Amino acid sequence: MDITQHNYHIASAGTFVPVDSRPERRPDYSSKNRKGRVHNSYFYTSEGLYRVSDHWGRVAQCEWKLQGVVEEVDECTVGDGNLIGFISWKDLEVKN
Repeated sequence: MDITQHNYHIASAGTFVPVDSRPERRPDYSSKNRKGRVHNSYFYTSEGLYRVSDHWGRVAQCEWKLQGVVEEVDECTVGDGNLIGFISWKDLEVKN
């Protein structure tokens, strides 16, 4: 099964590469925390997925590493602020 913008959030795994910027537009999807604040933002491109988040590792059903920052997925790692990562669609895998 290919990972796309329609199913990336369902049990996928991969290593995002840290980047300095994200697309300059509204996110395609944002999730909110229990206090109603934006928790994560996702930007879809034809090449792949940008994720802006303060937590990486085990995220719901997914295992999303951030190269050089979060290399293990045993738990969710929360940072001091939002980091931006990018992964190409072809580098996302269905989690076994």
